[in-house]
Amino acid sequence: MIQLVSAPAELQRPAELQRPAELQRPAELQGQWSRVLGRPEIGFPSLTARDQDWRAIQDRAAKVGKTERVTVIGVGGSSLGTQAIYQTFQSREPARFTFLESPDPGVVPGETRDQNVVIVSKSGNTLETLAWIERMHAIDPQWWKRSKVTVIASPGAGHLQRWAEREKIPVLWFPENVGGRFSVLSAVGMFPAALMGLDILGFRAGAEWALTQPGLSARLAGEALRAWERDKWISQMWLYTDGLRVFGEWWQQLWSESLAKKSRRDGTSAPRVSSPMACQGPRDQHSLLQQLVDGASDKHVFVTRVKSVEESDGEFVPELFAEMPYHGRALTLGRILSAEARAFERTLEDRAIPYCSIRVDDLSEKGMGALFMLWQMAVAQLGEHLNIDAFNQPGVELGKIHAGRILRSGD
Repeated sequence: MIQLVSAPAELQRPAELQRPAELQRPAELQGQWSRVLGRPEIGFPSLTARDQDWRAIQDRAAKVGKTERVTVIGVGGSSLGTQAIYQTFQSREPARFTFLESPDPGVVPGETRDQNVVIVSKSGNTLETLAWIERMHAIDPQWWKRSKVTVIASPGAGHLQRWAEREKIPVLWFPENVGGRFSVLSAVGMFPAALMGLDILGFRAGAEWALTQPGLSARLAGEALRAWERDKWISQMWLYTDGLRVFGEWWQQLWSESLAKKSRRDGTSAPRVSSPMACQGPRDQHSLLQQLVDGASDKHVFVTRVKSVEESDGEFVPELFAEMPYHGRALTLGRILSAEARAFERTLEDRAIPYCSIRVDDLSEKGMGALFMLWQMAVAQLGEHLNIDAFNQPGVELGKIHAGRILRSGD
């Protein structure tokens, strides 16, 4: 379903410079997965086993029925996973989704009457999300009574939960031990996926497969550790299909919020980790590749390629431009995309830039479920190895505190 193809050995580290600890690292990182599973405050690995939650998602989706328009109100981890799913499966022409995130005055919420509105906030107190509810209330004081509204939140006494209880709005529960950036395989992502007409049990099956592959996620984590040892402090994710464009943004959040920490769990200073950067291939070969190839040698690259996309049908014979190298040869757009991806990897090899190629069979529900879970596992394993808390985000919370103080003071 998913395979890793590492760059040639000489791009990783010459054999004579490999240290015993480095050679043992994949097994060590695989062992870290057992530590993750042993921590009850980490809930994302158990999402696939929560039968009651999956039934509740299916039941709610069946009750609200088919719809042509859906509005999702949420920000960050409450929205990015759903946006990634929507981007990946747009070719199936699902219901038209609108995402309300940042409270930008230039964004005008559409008519919500007779459509599905999904409101997501783990705490129930997210500033941006509550602001959108207030703004829509100012436009139409009873909008939620003329729509099919579903709230997704953790059990608790947040503002959103109390509002939903008061207005008798149905709630799907956001597990308390699952952070927002690890929540895509919960109701947060799976209920909107069901409204798209997707097979949510396919996502579940893919995630279950990934959970049996801790060695595979350990290899991903090991690629990062090896790059950091060589002072590669920018980790680029090059995605060779437009269907994964927003997935790259989801991956950026997962990496940034989970791994960039000031302190270890024992209070000592945390080690430096790389900054993530999502890139779209081959588009960004015409913008970012120059800096990657001839700029500072501080980058490590993950290349994600999709077999079904590169082997797509739709063959044609180019006839218009006789000077082009493909003139007169039967082609598909997928073959051109594949050639671009292979050329990119060879360019990295020519410049001795370390990379790892992630090969995904297809962008089915099962394939996406596996991809989501595999990266969550790799990040969790890195967190355990570094002895940091990969499941909090104190820097994010500080920003929320300052925003609240500014609004209260009127500054």
